Amino acid sequence: MKRHNYLVASLVILIGMGAITVSCKKECNKKNRKAQIVTCEGVTRDGGGDDEDPIIQGKVKKQNFTPVDTAFVETMAYGSNIRVGTDYTNNLGEFEQKVDAGIYYFRITPFGESTPFVTDTVHVADDIQVTIIID
Repeated sequence: MKRHNYLVASLVILIGMGAITVSCKKECNKKNRKAQIVTCEGVTRDGGGDDEDPIIQGKVKKQNFTPVDTAFVETMAYGSNIRVGTDYTNNLGEFEQKVDAGIYYFRITPFGESTPFVTDTVHVADDIQVTIIID
């Protein structure tokens, strides 16, 4: 009988952990909204040398392609989730950040909102230009 009690207790704990995991996943999805990088292309900098750090030139737009003004853009290092750069978009939805070569993703928080949009990763070795669409 004692072994049966341990088995039931273990089962209850496992079921409880599963419920916690499911609710945690839902909570994680609520915290971030999906943004999409629709263009990512290299750019040539006038007078730039090969020893200079790459620059990311970006545009943030809504799905109807209107610029997103005063959005807070964070460039995050993939894998470590360390913020390597921040900027606000101008009235044309543009931002610019100098970074080291690496793999990054962006967190974009429009003005007046608290939940960021998160993009997929982008590989940066040279200067690039990205366009990001948010819902």
